[in-house]
Amino acid sequence: MTSPRTARRGLFAVVTTIGMFLCLEGGLRAVGVAVGWVQQRQRTAVVGGSELIVWTVGDSVTQGVPEGLPHGWPPRFAARTGATVHNLGSAGREVAWMVSDLDRRIPMMSGEVDWIIAMVGHNDCSYLEDLASIHMPDAPTPLERARRVLRQWATYRVMLQVVSRLRPVRNTEVSSMQRPRNGARESSYCRVRVASGLDALRARADRVSAQLVVSSYPIPAHKDTPGLRVNRFLDTLLEDGAQERGLPFIDTRPCFSDAPQTDWQQDGVHLTRAGYARLGDCIAQGHAWTP
Repeated sequence: MTSPRTARRGLFAVVTTIGMFLCLEGGLRAVGVAVGWVQQRQRTAVVGGSELIVWTVGDSVTQGVPEGLPHGWPPRFAARTGATVHNLGSAGREVAWMVSDLDRRIPMMSGEVDWIIAMVGHNDCSYLEDLASIHMPDAPTPLERARRVLRQWATYRVMLQVVSRLRPVRNTEVSSMQRPRNGARESSYCRVRVASGLDALRARADRVSAQLVVSSYPIPAHKDTPGLRVNRFLDTLLEDGAQERGLPFIDTRPCFSDAPQTDWQQDGVHLTRAGYARLGDCIAQGHAWTP
């Protein structure tokens, strides 16, 4: 039987451990605020100076379909930040094509990029749209739910970044896994392509000493279409993938929680000129990322 003295010692150890954890958590959050302030000042310093060079990698949403390149979100981002932006978005492309496109460009532009902002994966996962017309692809597993809860803690996020920096990037090419037929009810292809795509993009960013930044797809609050259901599922993969690799993640979803219907095309995936302007503003505000 446990003595009162032993019980008191055990309780003291538990309370001390919790207290140390809360102190660590508070310290990391304070550091995050300080780093965010510094990054904000750095961002302000480049406005109008065109010192920052950014490549934007993605599909039709990055390209600005159907409004056209001058009216997509990258020009708006450039106007807000003063950055020089090269829009590499290409409609209908999967992430493997984007990686190959970077391979073609890097020899000509090496050393001339600071950030690569990637909003990728919709065309790799679009085969799920038929399934998404019935319900959302893949409900979160208990492990995924636990990870989302843990991501609220700065301690967990910092640990992920430490591990990601210690772990070398093994996959530098996008998986060649065979694409399922449209309407397939399994999401492994989508998951593997997104994961290997992020690894391959990070390897290219490292090659030119650039920072890879991952962005979610915007989600309309007033629509519910198969395409945006795929994007809603895809956004969780992008967020998880960025966190696991210690990459900056820009969450564009809150920026559209109260956006008017006039920001969206009928498909709920592409935006109008007003919507792309909102998206550019959102990414400009979110790029001063902190842990």
